[in-house]
Amino acid sequence: MTGATGTVGKAMVNALRRRDLSVTALTRDHAVADLPADVEVVTGDLTKPASVIAAAREADAVFLTWPLLDTGAAEATVAGLAKTVRRIVYLSSADVVIPEPGPGVDVHRRLEKLIAASGVEWTFLRPHAFAANALRWAEQIRSGDEVRGPDGAATTAPIDERDIAEVAVRSLLAPGHHERCYLLTGPELLDSRDQLRIIADAVTRPLKWIELSHEDAAARFGDTGWPAAIIEAVLAAQASLVERPGPLTDTVESITGTAARPFRDWAAEHRSAFTAEATMRAARVHEYGGAEVIRIDTVPRPEPGDGEVSIKVAGAGFNPSDIGFRSGFLHDILPVTLPITLGSEVAGTIVSIGPDVDRWRVGDTVFGRIDGGGGQAEYAVAAQDEVVAAPTTIALADASVIPVAGLTAAQAVAVAGVDRGHRVLVNGAGGGVGGFVVQLATAAGAHVVATASSRSASTVRRQGASRIVDYRTTSVSDYISGADALINLVALDPEEATALGGLVRPGGRIVSITGPIPVPADSSIVSTQVLAVNDTDRLAELVALVDNGLLMVDVSQRRRLRDLAQLHRDSEAGLLRGKVVIVP
Repeated sequence: MTGATGTVGKAMVNALRRRDLSVTALTRDHAVADLPADVEVVTGDLTKPASVIAAAREADAVFLTWPLLDTGAAEATVAGLAKTVRRIVYLSSADVVIPEPGPGVDVHRRLEKLIAASGVEWTFLRPHAFAANALRWAEQIRSGDEVRGPDGAATTAPIDERDIAEVAVRSLLAPGHHERCYLLTGPELLDSRDQLRIIADAVTRPLKWIELSHEDAAARFGDTGWPAAIIEAVLAAQASLVERPGPLTDTVESITGTAARPFRDWAAEHRSAFTAEATMRAARVHEYGGAEVIRIDTVPRPEPGDGEVSIKVAGAGFNPSDIGFRSGFLHDILPVTLPITLGSEVAGTIVSIGPDVDRWRVGDTVFGRIDGGGGQAEYAVAAQDEVVAAPTTIALADASVIPVAGLTAAQAVAVAGVDRGHRVLVNGAGGGVGGFVVQLATAAGAHVVATASSRSASTVRRQGASRIVDYRTTSVSDYISGADALINLVALDPEEATALGGLVRPGGRIVSITGPIPVPADSSIVSTQVLAVNDTDRLAELVALVDNGLLMVDVSQRRRLRDLAQLHRDSEAGLLRGKVVIVP
């Protein structure tokens, strides 16, 4: 299966599992797939045909989706699958029968043509409007009694994603579906206002449709980041449904033996998506203790106050300080009132703004350090001046690991006065902060000697270290001599601290982010302990370095929020390397 994490795909996975069938799901990121344990999840990408073909090597049939505008890899993918599997069921679109061209529909036409010519048994599913399209109104309904949109008279027969899934499963498993193109719809024609009235019944309060001009609708769509061509195609298709309603078929019933589910049932079952009391999952600690005290609670979504923004979390960074907050170790330094939601780093998309917010708008992608915590959840609230625009050249979730480690590194390098030609010793370069320190010091023109384990050596070398020292097999005295600067990133006993301090030349600088490293009272060496402060100006500078290819963001793992307790155990056991992203 491709598309196993989508609305149709998840319903298909459930339907196939109920039939005790073996399912292999292709996903770009195994860690964030969130599929049942008995589903075999393999890593692959539709843009890399070999990965798709390899995943299907032992499959009898393939459910194929193509949610990309680029079809460059499609020919090789389909040709490779045709040599391996007997049947392909392709999730196409009802719009392929409309003569007008368009970016999305042209993709489906291309895929259908390739599959039909491949020699395999094939079935094309051509659903029209999805019932789930109504979720685009959810934010407006949760926050008020009005829904703004274009073409309220546009009429379709919205289909429940589970009905598409049931047709797909039968097409995959049963005979008689070869060379069939199934036009799929729900059981009744409804315009947008009709659908809104049904949702109003589900949430038991009146809702009002406010008609938008196409210009205003295009501006709203522009906030989503969609390409202009797609926005125009979507709006044109919507407008055409005013004068020419969408199709109405009984295909679902004829294939499954059961009538298609009405939109009213779908709305009732998705009521929670539209209710004002929206909830979320959050990693919370109600009492101090070991990893077992972490609970994934369902709690009300936080609402932004004055000068605050609400962020749908794409990723949250994991830091050793999370263990300190969970265990109570940091209570005397940073007292908190339990329960708390863990996490001080977040990256995501702004979904609502509070009063007096003038820097951001809904749809902006941002990241930052939120000193009040709460990042390890599905939604988080941050002050508008705690976040900056996210990098555009890396995955949004991955940006969440930059604030704490990146700011700590940048401030340590600045205090150390690292400059061109300096010889800098970075002690503990294999950790999350170390990777940023090595890169920033190298970018400043320094010659960097880094201590790291053999496990981290290749990464540290890639980050720019001139020389790597294995601290487990090398005595401190052999690290370097006459260093211009020492940047220490690990806890030290007094003997180690003294030995490291002896590696710095007179007039040099020592910076430590753990305990202070003492120097003799009459020494010209300046020793400073750095505790990083939140600095969005410096964070924006790091973004520029990332987007210009001058700073790599090394994410070693992506872990699900539900697995956070195990992540804490792994960290305490010394099993982690680099930075870890927590995905809701």
